[in-house]
Amino acid sequence: MTCRAFFLGASLSLAIHCAVAGPTSVGKSGHGKSYGKDEDEPAIEIHVEIPEVSRNRVGVLANGGLGISAEILSNAFTKKSPTTPITQSEDADFALGGEIFYERILSADPSAQDLWGIRVGVGYSQVEMEDRHSGFDEFGQFFTLEHDFDADLIHANVGPCFERRFTDRFYGQASVGLTAAYIDADLETTHSAGFSAYEGDDEFLFGAYAQVALGYQVSSNWSLMAGIRYQYLDTFEIDNGISEVDLDFDSSYVVFAGVRWNF
Repeated sequence: MTCRAFFLGASLSLAIHCAVAGPTSVGKSGHGKSYGKDEDEPAIEIHVEIPEVSRNRVGVLANGGLGISAEILSNAFTKKSPTTPITQSEDADFALGGEIFYERILSADPSAQDLWGIRVGVGYSQVEMEDRHSGFDEFGQFFTLEHDFDADLIHANVGPCFERRFTDRFYGQASVGLTAAYIDADLETTHSAGFSAYEGDDEFLFGAYAQVALGYQVSSNWSLMAGIRYQYLDTFEIDNGISEVDLDFDSSYVVFAGVRWNF
């Protein structure tokens, strides 16, 4: 009984002492052991590197040109106008082609909503036109005159571009600049009387462009885009001895669609 009373008394005294003193902590005196952290000890900082937003973009576009017109002047005379050469106007066919381009973002913050940079594009398109004229010649004989024009057009566009992010995925872009182009053309004219003429010619043309496009970000690196471009170039002339063709780009424009990759 005495031992039990002594044990109960010692246990009660120890419990009261722990409740008053609180949990044991490490002090400068070194008494006891602590599993906590000293309030004066600086916290450990973990540095997380944030990747830089891409400044480089490359893309591939499929395009088609419209509005390219040609004026055809033929050294054939009709009975109605025996002293006036035949003059015709014809629109070229839908000019299919493609373009590859590179964009470099020059804005201080490439992750901003509004961006500006430089755009360079190199592309190819094929311009074709066929025309047929029928009538009576100056001697009253019925005749037909057929023109077949075919040209390969390689262009290079360079100019500043502006881009705005509408949402996390949608963006719009505008670009204007200068154009240099190389054209290699063939013109064949066939007369129903049994003679024909052929001429091939090439030339460098210069002009300017302006375009707008809309894009959709499919992933962090890939996006789809489509737009329209006004493409102005110098007039191109070719003469095969029977007919002369003046190719005019004053009203030409290009529709395009493709993909862009950021890296």
